[in-house]
Amino acid sequence: MHEARVELTTLSNYEAILDEAMATDYIDESELNTLQDWRRDPENWGQSFKKIKEMTEFVSDIKIIPYSDEEVFRVLSDLRKLELVKERIPENKISDFTFDQDSVSFRVDPIGKVTFIVVEREANKLVKFKSEKLPFDIFLWIQLAAKAEKDTRLRITVKAELNPFMKGGMVEKPIREVVDKISDALALLPYGQL
Repeated sequence: MHEARVELTTLSNYEAILDEAMATDYIDESELNTLQDWRRDPENWGQSFKKIKEMTEFVSDIKIIPYSDEEVFRVLSDLRKLELVKERIPENKISDFTFDQDSVSFRVDPIGKVTFIVVEREANKLVKFKSEKLPFDIFLWIQLAAKAEKDTRLRITVKAELNPFMKGGMVEKPIREVVDKISDALALLPYGQL
């Protein structure tokens, strides 16, 4: 700018933006520290995170489903069956469902559209999924355990590759909410009618 003899006048600065973000609860203390670390050395800031591929784990509460593990697995291993109950899933939980045999897509705010593909099935026990088209990997396991003939326990485990900047309220909280929403929705399905 000096060569062009133009004076640069800024309307704000990084510290003022961070102060406002804290004052409006847009970021919390840990996110502030992360942003300040980035500001000190933006060029090298992410290098340490590339070496550490830490998986953050989210586990739902165990849900009791009054159907056999065979009935529950039959539905959850062929995702087309979920299309039949799409309207029963509360829109305030998960919206814009689309299915085929091996994948499911849905919208969860504030994350947006999420797609999972089936990567493994173990009869009456497990269905494993992997995310697609997200900026980080998410692995989702639906685990089933038969306790009695019409008593199946369901637990969802999600592992996400989150760097420290993504942890906290920015991504971690919405993922935790999605895990709870999915497990709640799956616990309410009428498996015997599908």
